[in-house]
Formats: sequence, structure tokens, C-alpha cells
Amino acid sequence: MKKIILVDGNNLIFRSYYATAYSGSLLKNSKGFPTNALYGFVGMINKIINEEQPEYIAVAFDIGKNFRKEKYDFYKEGRKKTPHELHMQEPYARKILSAMGIPYFELAPYEADDIIGTFAKMVEEDPEFVGTIISSDRDLLQLVSPQLDMKLLKQKDYIRYDVETFRKDYGLDPIKIIDLKALAGDSSDNIPGVRGIGEKIALNLLQQYESLEGIYENIESVKGKTKEKLELDKENAFMSKEIATIYRDVPLDIKDLENIKYEKKETKELYDIYEELEFYSFLKGLKQEKTEVTVETKTIESIEEIEESSEYAFYLELDGSNYHNSNILGMGLATKEKNYFIKKELIKDVLEKIKEKTLYTYDYKKCIVALKKIGLECPSINTDLMISLALLQDSSKDDIAFNMVPSGYSVEFLETVWKKKEGLTEKLQNDIVLKARFIYDERDRAILDLKRDDMYDLFKKIEMPLAPVLADMELTGVKVDNDVLETMKSETKIKIDALTKEIYELA
Repeated sequence: MKKIILVDGNNLIFRSYYATAYSGSLLKNSKGFPTNALYGFVGMINKIINEEQPEYIAVAFDIGKNFRKEKYDFYKEGRKKTPHELHMQEPYARKILSAMGIPYFELAPYEADDIIGTFAKMVEEDPEFVGTIISSDRDLLQLVSPQLDMKLLKQKDYIRYDVETFRKDYGLDPIKIIDLKALAGDSSDNIPGVRGIGEKIALNLLQQYESLEGIYENIESVKGKTKEKLELDKENAFMSKEIATIYRDVPLDIKDLENIKYEKKETKELYDIYEELEFYSFLKGLKQEKTEVTVETKTIESIEEIEESSEYAFYLELDGSNYHNSNILGMGLATKEKNYFIKKELIKDVLEKIKEKTLYTYDYKKCIVALKKIGLECPSINTDLMISLALLQDSSKDDIAFNMVPSGYSVEFLETVWKKKEGLTEKLQNDIVLKARFIYDERDRAILDLKRDDMYDLFKKIEMPLAPVLADMELTGVKVDNDVLETMKSETKIKIDALTKEIYELA
């Protein structure tokens, strides 16, 4: 069987935006462009691809006014206007999908649900296909059939519904979601339903009479206030059913389902979009179709091979994320013209040679701690590129590779290196030298930007002198009672679990 995935694109990008917007956190790139919705959207699309392994895929979006709104002006009335920051990101979602090789569809005056419904109909008419709908919108449950299930996204995890699991939970066939909304209404879409009839009563009625029509055909057997409510709001009930019914004949510009066959792409366009948005974590493993920075490198055997210079940039590479318990693998060294790899056993002599010069590095504090561990003093550093970039970009990246990617450097992210546990490979040795080269070349530009933004005094007089102080604090540490800490840990976990449960109940 051929597998197709039908994704509610609007639902995904809205969920992604509000997941962080509710907390007041709007992720932005260094140019100030909001990226929180897109970051979550890309993550969810990647997760869908990895989990579902689709052969065919289509993403559906709303666009402009729809025929329901044109006929019933109250439809979706009261919804908040799309936030400007979200509206800015929506075109990029389309660009990203195209660059990934994932087809998307939008067509006025139809909604995303109608487009998904049309594809669902095509799946049902072709015995070679089975499919899965992905959304948190319960309206789409009406499309569940023997050939189509639905991954109903929840705040945490999801529920996968097929015909049998739906019947087990609701006591109805999935198509009866339409009748359920006709009776109980839907406040999110401003569908009125029958006033005074909630979901529980609606389910009882449908389980007894099977459909909205069946209820009204047997209205005389309905008792008490429920009958009065049904008779009073009959017009609203049938109007609500019409609004809640997904249209399944959208004139899509495709011949058949073969037009949405999925072939994974890692295009230069995708690379450039991720780079522009500064989605460096998504760049990991993505093939780079661009000119890469290369340098001539020399591995020295003695310090006499290092040219004399008034300034040097060096970079220390460690074998783990915690520099307090990691080991030095080697050092990269750069001058204006030359690039060197320094073996671990020569680091002491090299530092002695350059200690009176103007020095640049990345993560001064890490260098102090790592060198102290092997009995060496870190010389005084003029510029820590990590601190300067953190001030300029309002973010701090421990891994220098995140900052190197936009400049065309092809270096592995440290997370990848540490997972491989291969030690000092030829590739890593070259990357270490490239990092020193990047520090040397980027330092002047960073200083100019700090001066432009009136942050140079903050950087030079406060941030740089603070690094050795913080390193000393970390090395000195404080005395703790492990038993007390373990008790606090247990008590805190109980509190966190209780709060988490309460949060989910409230949500």
C-alpha cells in the first residue's frame, strides 16, 4: 500500500507560534525578524517525516476569505486577529516546504480542511492508498475512514484515531462528528449548534438516533427540556451541520495522487533560508551547496615553526560538553597569514611563547578551567569572541560552529563530534584550525560592531574582566552536603510533578 500524509499547515504553524508566544518569548534572528513559529513548524515537519516515513505528502493552508464566511458572516467571528509577528512568518513556511520538496496547497474560497477533505476522498477512491491526517483540529475526525486514520495532536503527545478507536471513544462513526457539532456547536469557530445542548447530551442523542435527521424524525420520543431546546433551535442545528461539513471537491490543480509523491530534498534554497533565519541546529547534516572556506594548515613539531607575530588567535578543543571534566584534544593557532595545529603536548610551550602578545580566543572561561586542569595558566586574553557575539546577537552559543556556518565554514557541530566519540580525527583537527582562523578574522568586525552599538565599554570594562572571576568561582566551588541535596532534589521533584499535573488539568 502507498502511504500518504495530509498535514493541516495552518494548525501546525499556529500551534508553533503560540507555544512560545503565550510565555512572552518570541524567538528572533539577529536582524530582529521573528522566527518562533517557523522554528517550531520546521521541527514538527521534520518529526512527521521521521515518524511517518511518507511516500506521498501534502500540506494544506487557509488563504483569505472562505465560502462559509461569505455565506454566514458570524462564522469564526470573535477570533483574535492573526498577530503581526505570525503573519510575517507565514510566507516563509511555504518557502521552506517548497525547498524541502513538500507540496502545499491553498485555494480561495476554501479552507485547509476542505483541501484535506478532497485529498481524503481521492485516497478512498484509490485502493492502492492509505493515509494519515495530522492536526489538532477535531473537525477533521469526520474524514477518518477504513483507509484514513488521524493523528490528533494534543498539548502533550497525540491520539491516533481509526474507525474502531473512534467508535470506542465516542460510540459513533467518525462522520458523525458533523452531527455532534450541529448539536453542541463549536465556540472556536462560532458555530451556534443548539443552545443548551452540550457534548454529553449530544452524544447520547446521536447514540440513540444515529444522526441529526434521525433525532428530528423522532423528536416526539425526546423528553422534557431537551425536546424544547431542539425544537426551538432546529434551524440553527441544520445550519450548523452545513457549516461543520467539510467540502470534499475542491478543484485542485493535480491529476492524481502521484503528483504529490515525496522525494526528500536538501536544496541550496533550503540551506539559505535556514541560514537567513539562523536555524543552525537544522543545518546540521544538511549538505552545503556553497563555497566553503579552506585554509592551508601546518601541524607543528616544535614552537620554532610558529611565525613571530604581535597577535594570535587560539582555540582549545575538548572532548566533552562540560569543560570541568573534559580533556583537551588539541589547539588551533592563527596569525594574519598562517594557521597551525598544536598537539596537546606542545600547548604549554606554545602558550609560553605567545603569552605576552595580544591574544584572542572563544570562551575565555573554558580556556582558564581546561588549562588549569593540566597545570597551566591561561595567558591574559584581549578579546573573547564568544562574549562579543553574545552581546551583539543577544544570545550565547557555547559551540563556535553556530557562528561560523553563515560565513561559509564547513565545521562539524560539537554535539555531533561528541556523539561520534572518535577522538582527534583528521577532519576534527582541520576544524580546530578553522575555528582559530575564524576567531582571528572575525575579531575586528565584532569590535567595530560593539563600538557602533555603544557596547564596547561594557564588553571591555565589565564582561572581559568578569570571565576570570567567574572561572575562579567555578574552580573554587562551594562545599555542599550531598545528602541534603538529594533530599532537596526529591522534594523539588514532588512539587514539580504536582504543578505539572495542575497545569495540564487547567490547560
